Amino acid sequence: MQNYVTGQPMTNSKVMVFAVAISAMLSMSPILINSESLPFMAFAADYNTQNGSDETYVNGTSHDGTVVVNIASGAPTANESLPIVIYFTDPNGTAIDNMHYSITADQNGNQLLSLQHVFLNKGMTQHNTAPLTTNDPVNVQVTILGIGLAYDQPHWTGPIGDVIDLQIGTTQTTLSVAADQPSYHHGDTATISATLRGYGQGINVGITVSNPSGDVIVSRTVPTDQNKVAQTQFKIPDSYADGTYSVVATADVGGMTYKDTTQFSVEGSLASFTIVSVEATDQSGNPVSSFSRGSTGYAKITVSADSNQTALITTDLFDANSVSLGVGSVKTNLGAGESQMIVSFYVPKDAVVGTAIMYGNAFSDWPSNNGTPLTDEVSSSVEIQ
Repeated sequence: MQNYVTGQPMTNSKVMVFAVAISAMLSMSPILINSESLPFMAFAADYNTQNGSDETYVNGTSHDGTVVVNIASGAPTANESLPIVIYFTDPNGTAIDNMHYSITADQNGNQLLSLQHVFLNKGMTQHNTAPLTTNDPVNVQVTILGIGLAYDQPHWTGPIGDVIDLQIGTTQTTLSVAADQPSYHHGDTATISATLRGYGQGINVGITVSNPSGDVIVSRTVPTDQNKVAQTQFKIPDSYADGTYSVVATADVGGMTYKDTTQFSVEGSLASFTIVSVEATDQSGNPVSSFSRGSTGYAKITVSADSNQTALITTDLFDANSVSLGVGSVKTNLGAGESQMIVSFYVPKDAVVGTAIMYGNAFSDWPSNNGTPLTDEVSSSVEIQ
């Protein structure tokens, strides 16, 4: 009879917490299981991984689908031992007792754990690796030696000789690309960022940008930085056509090609628009120095635009106590050059007597309709009597 190691009680408190939770799961409902396997003997490399901030669960299935090796662990951390809680179930999540197995673990080729024969009669047990050298994933290999009583090896059953490969700390690799703005105007600078999650610094990412006609106008190979981001910038010249531009990012990692796409638009030059002045007036547009309480006040706003456009013009009157007394507005189509318009608002009877401030603003539309400011705010003062 071979010598064997009997599973001992777990000692790591962090792993104990979620190991107890797993134990409860085994008695209540099946755990997540990947029952697929490779179609040849003595090897099954399929497994599931679930990563939390401090917890990792992986499982792998024997070639015949009868034994699921489950591992709960923490995240690999340099200079710390990695606790490996192991337990065995069938595909329905029912615990398998009297399991004989061997287990090894390594990180980047450095062996961290090697046990040639472990006997786990019930439940789960914990193995601890040697201190890790990096935060890289840890490879675990479990070999099924048989299922049965320790003293009755001739009658052991199960997928004897199967090797299940697992990895702790695997991060899913994804590539995502984005522009820093959904749209640009001529003269703007566009920033394209491609993030390669799952790998570190120095991975080359190809980034191309095509114009609305499909012509490639930018073609770069950019390495990822310490934040796993490959970034490129370019200016939008006046020669770029208006329309939708396409961005493609690709990377080859470990023989796998990752790809993502995004779009942005070019909407021509940003129109020049300014508010020249805002002043208190009468209904005919003649300047006045004061408004009377309980009456209608008028404001004349002069604006200047370099092209035809639609604008929402507003005035807001604040009394001497900084209370808004009302807003006047007009939405209109403006031509190139200077334009003047008069807006009105009611001055309440209880308005505070004194110097009030009138603010003139211009928007593409009301902010509630996703409108944005077209230019800086302009103000002037008026007395309230």
